[in-house]
Formats: sequence, structure tokens, C-alpha cells
Amino acid sequence: MTTSKRRIMFLRDEKFRPIGCIAISVNRQRARIRYQVSVLNPIDKFERDLARHIALGRLLEKPFVISMKGDCGWDINYAVMSSLEKNKDVPTRAQKAAKHWLDDNL
Repeated sequence: MTTSKRRIMFLRDEKFRPIGCIAISVNRQRARIRYQVSVLNPIDKFERDLARHIALGRLLEKPFVISMKGDCGWDINYAVMSSLEKNKDVPTRAQKAAKHWLDDNL
């Protein structure tokens, strides 16, 4: 039996304001990371619980799957943000937030 651990990350814009949420499921035995994202509509107020709920629901329904290269938390975060930055199936705001995270953390 394989086990998965879930984690939540919040996406932030260049002014460090929250704009979305990433739900991540890590399966170390299969070396797979599944993730999904929810992004705030700019006219709405950000609500952490709602963003988390939407991202987790999408993670169950239609996750993006990537291979796991490293085993520590930073490697997982880096892999997800790298994938998210290039993912054309997510809103541009999510891609920009991922690029911002990568620029700040490399």
C-alpha cells in the first residue's frame, strides 16, 4: 500500500499578497507529486479557507502529475513551482506567482 502526504502552499504576487493556493500530494513510494491550484479572481477578496477547499477539490478530481526528483520539502516545492510556471492549463496569475517564487528562492 502506498501513502500520500498532502501539503498546502499559498501563491503570492510580487507585493507578497496572497492570490491563490496550491494543494500538493506527495507519494514517495512512487516518486510522484500531484498538485492542483486555485487562483483568486482580482475583483474578489482572498479567503484562505475557500482557496484551500477549491485547490483540494481540484486535486482529487483532476491533478497535475509530475515526477519527484529529490526527497526534501524544498525539492518538492521547487518541482511544483517549476511545473506550475510552465503549465499552460492554469491562469497566468498562477504562472507569474510561481515565477516570482522561483526568482526569490533560487
